[in-house]
Amino acid sequence: MHYISTLFAEKLHGCDVKFEILIPFGGTLVKPNLAQGTVLDGAVMCHLFAQKTVYVRCLSSIDDDHTRDNEINERSDRVQLFVSENHHSLEDDIIFCDDTGVDTQFYQSFCDDTEGGPQTSPKQTADSPDNFTSIVEQSFDEIFEHDTTLAIARSVAEKTIEETAEETLLSTLKQFHNKIDQDTTFQFNVFREDIFNCFIRGVRRKQFSPCKRISVLFTDIDNVSEGAVDMGGPTREMFRLLLKHLKNSTLFEGSEHSKNISLCSEHIDNRHYYEAGRMIVLSLMHGGPGPQFLSETLFNYISNGIEATKPSVDEIMNPEIKEELENIKNAPNLIELKRAVWSSTFLSIAGFANISNFTKKENILECAPKHYLIYRTMPALEQFKEGLNILGFLEKLKVFKEFKELMCYTDSKLTANKVSSIFTTKLSESGSNNRNIECKILTFWNDYLCDSEENETQATLEDVLCFATASEKVPPLGYDGQPKLEFLHNEDFLWPKANTCVPILYLPVSYKSNEYEKFKSNMDYAILNGMQFGFA
Repeated sequence: MHYISTLFAEKLHGCDVKFEILIPFGGTLVKPNLAQGTVLDGAVMCHLFAQKTVYVRCLSSIDDDHTRDNEINERSDRVQLFVSENHHSLEDDIIFCDDTGVDTQFYQSFCDDTEGGPQTSPKQTADSPDNFTSIVEQSFDEIFEHDTTLAIARSVAEKTIEETAEETLLSTLKQFHNKIDQDTTFQFNVFREDIFNCFIRGVRRKQFSPCKRISVLFTDIDNVSEGAVDMGGPTREMFRLLLKHLKNSTLFEGSEHSKNISLCSEHIDNRHYYEAGRMIVLSLMHGGPGPQFLSETLFNYISNGIEATKPSVDEIMNPEIKEELENIKNAPNLIELKRAVWSSTFLSIAGFANISNFTKKENILECAPKHYLIYRTMPALEQFKEGLNILGFLEKLKVFKEFKELMCYTDSKLTANKVSSIFTTKLSESGSNNRNIECKILTFWNDYLCDSEENETQATLEDVLCFATASEKVPPLGYDGQPKLEFLHNEDFLWPKANTCVPILYLPVSYKSNEYEKFKSNMDYAILNGMQFGFA
């Protein structure tokens, strides 16, 4: 709308005037009826009205010294708006149309004496059946067109909102990633069997800074360093293993995909909850995965506060307390309710000892889980939040709710097509013998992925991706370069190799056309036993 204001600057005399967008419908001009929350910017206009005439009208009168004394109703000029994606802003003064129903209340608009243009007050008559039929058919056509436009608008709006959310999350993560000084490096020395303590020692060294580029040096069980140049792969592997350790540690409790903060005095004294929060931020900032195991209760607490939480009895992992609350839930009357409460030490400490009426039952069942999971663990929770807020990350998490998909579990499994599309394939010259061999092995590879998706292989698709790229899922920031698929020629080798630092997956070609099962077996063996660095 700023662009429109610029076009009519001479007529507006510097006034702050708002406009509305109108389109022809049923012989009149009406406001576009868009899906709720749709921003009528240039991109949406191009989608919806690329082949329509769009009208712009001022919402207030414009004072003009030359015409102020004239008591005539000026005709507004019709303007065909040429919309460009380069001329829209989220700060434009746009009238939003939130009603998602069909707009039958036509807007009384201005006259237009252009031939064939819309009129503000059409007067249709039905003096004859033919005329009436013509009017009805025209009305149905126009309503159908309007409904179709509305359906398109809703579809565009949903797609736009989804793309905007994804773009917002990615752009926010890139803001943190761009804080990294690529000219300075900090090295983590990691022994996989003790990865958490290796991480703690690293981040507590004086030279550590979250804004230094991370380099990871792994050692195997013989304390021999793996010869991997860290171009992102070892860092992804370290954070993958760290978050896996975190998920299964005593810092958290709960089901496999929904963890809450536990309460451990030793972890509080050692500030391990702080390090857990800091670990998550560093992982996302340096190209690693998100935890994807926090419970909705925990996420709602750290993002919106205790008022936004509604924990359930099922989230309590302590079997004794859970049984006590089940007894309260099953109490049929006030006497049994009091007996169940008085027999519970936890409820007595939580302040539920004095029960005066049976209606307190629902209040106990609502408040007791909140006390156990939040109030009781508050020191650990606050320490965890402190770690999450390094570089102001927690404040961004509170603003952009899209972070939930990185923090909480989402059932988005990999597919064979998804894994295949991640890699670009390097093929030999068309028509060459090597090209024919590669095409055969490429068929084996695609069949192997399909079998893996159908659970017909020992290795899962997540195992395959981890073997090749050091990540079980595509990281939120993606890869520094697209993973490649290449072939092992001139080698009598039966197993795949992976350079996760680049990353490149090398497929062996020493198989005959009838040896797919052998290829499949060797792929399983290599993937499940070789997810290490350097060349697996």
